[in-house]
Amino acid sequence: MINYLINLTMKKFLLLLVLLVSSSISSQIFVFHPVQVPGDQIETFEKIQTEYVQKIAQDAVDNGNLGAWALLKAFNATEDDYNYLWVHLYQDVDQVVDKFSWWSNSEDVLGIKPDILYGDIDAKADRRYFYKMEMAIPNSDQGEWVILNFGNPDNVEQFLKDSEKIVMPHFKRMIPKSGMLGWGVATKITPQGNNPQGGKYSTAMTYDVYDNLKNVMLHMAGGAAVEGLEIDKLNPPNFSIRGIFRVVTGTE
Repeated sequence: MINYLINLTMKKFLLLLVLLVSSSISSQIFVFHPVQVPGDQIETFEKIQTEYVQKIAQDAVDNGNLGAWALLKAFNATEDDYNYLWVHLYQDVDQVVDKFSWWSNSEDVLGIKPDILYGDIDAKADRRYFYKMEMAIPNSDQGEWVILNFGNPDNVEQFLKDSEKIVMPHFKRMIPKSGMLGWGVATKITPQGNNPQGGKYSTAMTYDVYDNLKNVMLHMAGGAAVEGLEIDKLNPPNFSIRGIFRVVTGTE
């Protein structure tokens, strides 16, 4: 039963990423929403997300109000970190603007009012981060692990050109032998400029989907799909945050 649920979850995340290449990538919007869940509430939080919120998200997808949705859990997080990440995929800006609050539809879908469904969790949610998809390699198989890389390239336009002409072809060649299953690039819509910590909000991000944690670690250490990449030819991505996440649940 456990293996069945794991495989089902991986299939759901695979479908989310397949959506990135099944229609116009340039119009799709990723929304990342970090949340900090206390350690003693993690089991309850995951149960609510898996058994209830997933059904609300699936209803939104089925009714054309959302492209896809997933919940990711941060690997190696501390009690002070945002330890979960909601990922929302919208097909275009119109869907973002017109159908943004799909999760408040719990009473219609489940017969449970939002304040009752979400009221027992003392979670701290960060702001939402909106990105426009630029390019992607579709997943070749199921993926349970994903690396999210957020940075401030010196030149975003050149970063995108390098990603398309150098990084993408290299990763396509490495996929059969590295454990990488998919990859993509997006640029920031909002927020932009300086952040409250005194730095700057990231202007671009990439994601790397892998088959297992071992290959994720190899990738982060310069191996797996990264091995042989001509990094000296790339406009520096200046990644400030590189997080490893495991897929918890998502839409079908």
